[in-house]
Amino acid sequence: MEIAPPPLPVEEVQRPASSLAGRLLNVFAAPGDVFDEIRTSTPSTANWLVPLLLTCLVGIGYVFAVFSQESILQSMRETQEKAMQKQVDARKLTQQQADQRLELAQQFAGPTMIKVFGSVGVVVVNLVMLFFVALVVWLVGKLVFNGGFSYLKAMEVAGLAGAVNILGGSWPCCSRW
Repeated sequence: MEIAPPPLPVEEVQRPASSLAGRLLNVFAAPGDVFDEIRTSTPSTANWLVPLLLTCLVGIGYVFAVFSQESILQSMRETQEKAMQKQVDARKLTQQQADQRLELAQQFAGPTMIKVFGSVGVVVVNLVMLFFVALVVWLVGKLVFNGGFSYLKAMEVAGLAGAVNILGGSWPCCSRW
């Protein structure tokens, strides 16, 4: 019977730090490698700020693309007109009052204002979601898994993980919401 020699000690190979672009792309291909690198590296604001900016830009582009389509705008106008007509039918408004309100709605809730408020909404929601997801990751890591990492590390993880949503439009501002 032959005795196998003891295994050689495995030295941990230190990989060179990848670039931010590499990390953003590897989130899709090799997320474990990206998060292992994040775990061992010094905190970097770019790891959460760049994905946040990209999701905001894609979300704003989505808002402009959707609300530039006449069919969607027409559908919104029809919905407003039906709601006003219901109020007229219920005798809560006169036809003249309903027409005035529709005209006012077109001035203050027209395509330009929808794009402006939608763009601001995309930025605010993405910011809030990033900080909230990072808080959840940090709290679960600290309280459940007794992890010794900072909130900034949780921000990096949440930001890089959120980069996956760039393909979907933007975090919660996609068409599915």
